[in-house]
Amino acid sequence: MSLLKRIIETLQPAESAKSSSAPNTDEPERTTIAFARPLLQQIQQLAMTEGVGVDEMTLEILQAGVAKRQAYHQALRMWHTLTPREKDVSALICMGCSNDEIAHQMHIARGTVRTHIRHILKKFRVENRLQVRDKLWWWDFETWAAGV
Repeated sequence: MSLLKRIIETLQPAESAKSSSAPNTDEPERTTIAFARPLLQQIQQLAMTEGVGVDEMTLEILQAGVAKRQAYHQALRMWHTLTPREKDVSALICMGCSNDEIAHQMHIARGTVRTHIRHILKKFRVENRLQVRDKLWWWDFETWAAGV
């Protein structure tokens, strides 16, 4: 039995137990199975394309997902350490704005922008603007910019 199938079987009883008070206790199981079949097919296809076993591919995907989730939460914790102005500057950095563009849009001096960027780099423990963008890749800053 594949790793993914064992994971799905492990999830089914837990989901069924959660909804035992619901009139139709088979619904969570059907939902899990409905979600699992296409996922299993995609993993099997990916494993075949890459020439690895399904278990190996499943484990690799799970590890990548966990790592991505941890990076997201770490960046979110760092984001919450920023001042409101540093958040504005970070958003504009992520949108690709230069220091001059940030200064113009925020109505502040270029030196102030540089100071904010220095603080942002320190708080994110990175060396440059590109690394800030890499940390915050998941955020859509288009709506943020409207408020800046």
